[in-house]
Amino acid sequence: MSQQRFGRRLGVVGPDHLLRMTEALQFLMGL
Repeated sequence: MSQQRFGRRLGVVGPDHLLRMTEALQFLMGL
């Protein structure tokens, strides 16, 4: 939660968000 709050404060997309997107893409490709 701290990272998300910190990223939101910066107003930019953090690496955590990118990791989630990559995981989602891998999951979709896995299907």
